[in-house]
Amino acid sequence: MRIVLILPWFASGGVLRKALQVAVGAPSGWQVNIVSIFSQNDSTSLGAELSTNKPLRLGFRFPEEKGVVETALYHTIRSLSPDVVQSMHVCSDVCAVPAAVAAGVPLVVRGVYGITQLSHKDNYRRTEVRYDWDSRQIDQERDIDSACHLTVAVSAELALRLGGYGLSSDKIVVIHSGVDIREFTAASTNSQKRRTLKQRLGIPLNKKVVGIIGRLDACKNPFEALHVYSRSTLLKKESVLLYLGDGPLRSAVEAQAGKEAPGLVFFAGEKAFHEVPHYLSLADIVMMLSRTEGLPYVLIEAMAMGIPVVATAVGGIPEVITDQVDGFLCNAGDASAQCALEHLVNDPKSRRLVGSRARNTVRTRFDVRETLNAEFRHFRKRL
Repeated sequence: MRIVLILPWFASGGVLRKALQVAVGAPSGWQVNIVSIFSQNDSTSLGAELSTNKPLRLGFRFPEEKGVVETALYHTIRSLSPDVVQSMHVCSDVCAVPAAVAAGVPLVVRGVYGITQLSHKDNYRRTEVRYDWDSRQIDQERDIDSACHLTVAVSAELALRLGGYGLSSDKIVVIHSGVDIREFTAASTNSQKRRTLKQRLGIPLNKKVVGIIGRLDACKNPFEALHVYSRSTLLKKESVLLYLGDGPLRSAVEAQAGKEAPGLVFFAGEKAFHEVPHYLSLADIVMMLSRTEGLPYVLIEAMAMGIPVVATAVGGIPEVITDQVDGFLCNAGDASAQCALEHLVNDPKSRRLVGSRARNTVRTRFDVRETLNAEFRHFRKRL
């Protein structure tokens, strides 16, 4: 059996993370090919992540005329003769789904990992983002839905929203994101590596670290996280803030950090996937104040390492965190995030307890081996 995964580009993030998981962890008997349409934002580290299965890059510039891309995808799909084609992003759906249908693929699937609409005003750089679909996008999504056979949503909240837009509920299945718990457990116990990375970044060894992990764009709301930290005398006294990731807002966030919390905010930049567990282990607490989410990998990865997470109650996050049990939920703009962070910084026993419960949540519900097996069971059922 062969599955072809189609991405708009090889940019680091949840969609690429999922594609790599499928490539290396697909059940026995499945061959996996990954295809990217556009050349923007290509990850230079991808070769190391896929040493045994080289991806195919079509190399178009974004945006490209739909018919040109669709034709190229049609011929690529025909040459691979897959049993399943899965489009992994709204920016690839519009071309990948009709191309796969035209190529006669038995099962055409799309994965939906969030609902946003990029703006052409900033050249689609995610400094401006809509957090729902406008009427034109909804019509396009309905056309795609009518053509494909199955939609995989990463959260129940996302599945409900898709149904609300008029997509076929009987085609939608919910498969949560998962992580390799062994990978993150190993990194969490490597104290020497953690010390070395702190020294490399210039982080004082006696300070707690509040980590903000993810792309620095409008969706992730990086300025709000900075404001929450800088308003707290306790947080600034006992901890530092660490941004792990890159994006179009980085320079602006760096400039604002210099004004609000000089000398207390550190930027590690974007890291290859195999490096993420080690850098994530630097955090004593993770703060996620996203405006919108599907079900973010970094949430599950932090919890797998026993790191307490303070996160906005958006998207699928409340399907993972039970408030004040294995993490803390908050609303953007209110005082609850600051209160939770101050509590965790000030109370090591609570950090350990919440972290232990978080690790157990991931172990029992979000093991990548189980989530991938569940997804492929749905594929086999429909073939």
